[in-house]
Amino acid sequence: MNDKNDVAPLVELGFTPMEAQVYTLLLKNSPQTGYSIAKNLGAPAAYTYRAISSLERKGAVLIDDGDTKMCRAVPYLDLLGQMEHQFKNRKESAAEYLSQFHGSQDDNRIYQLTTTQQVFERSRRMIENADLFIYLDIYPQPFKELEKTIRETIDRGVLIALLVYEPVDLPEAFVIRCSPERILKNVPRQWLRIGVDATQYLDAFLDGTGKEVHQAIWSASPILSYLHQYSLGSDIINSLIMNALHAGASSEEIMKAYNAWKIDFRSKISEASVKKMAKFTKEVTK
Repeated sequence: MNDKNDVAPLVELGFTPMEAQVYTLLLKNSPQTGYSIAKNLGAPAAYTYRAISSLERKGAVLIDDGDTKMCRAVPYLDLLGQMEHQFKNRKESAAEYLSQFHGSQDDNRIYQLTTTQQVFERSRRMIENADLFIYLDIYPQPFKELEKTIRETIDRGVLIALLVYEPVDLPEAFVIRCSPERILKNVPRQWLRIGVDATQYLDAFLDGTGKEVHQAIWSASPILSYLHQYSLGSDIINSLIMNALHAGASSEEIMKAYNAWKIDFRSKISEASVKKMAKFTKEVTK
């Protein structure tokens, strides 16, 4: 039998190791009888026939109507297309079911995120649900993960200010590039900091590839989100001023850039957070 590690990608899709080995064998050489498959795999006949029946139910294998019951693998692109369609239908059914349990989102706690999947999915939802503005301090790998969502959010009119570490083409956003020599070469990790509407924030420190989490936190605490947003905005404008100074800009040019920032973004913090801050104050004084 083949090493189970050889079929790990199929096992991750929901196949048993035996099913995965039968399917890959048939992809290489179809059609075959169940007896021939068992012999080629060196597997017990009962296990082999059970796997073939399961694969037929999953739409991965075709079995002819003749006496020999010849088995043929469904082309893998057809199979993956079937699986994608089935998953989409199950996802929609699950979303419809779970929507009835949607409760209050008010929460003052700080939560740890432990996987990059959690980090990026939470980040996408935050960006997609933004009403007014977003601040981002974002390294290259996280930017690649979130670029599509960022562009779609800009297109619907949300103001976005970014502190980035490689050139990005976002003409409708307020983009400040931090010196990569000052940061990227001295910090062996990637990070992502997001503040949305001064109502929630996420900080994630990842490894150098951006695929493993060192530490990541998320919170919708009104007071902490407000302070985080203010601090992140200060980092962005500080980088703008430092870049301008290094470029030899005049004090008038620097003030003009700062005032544009203040009008477009800083004033929005109060607009987004006053109501939630007021609600939080009432709750903690009860």
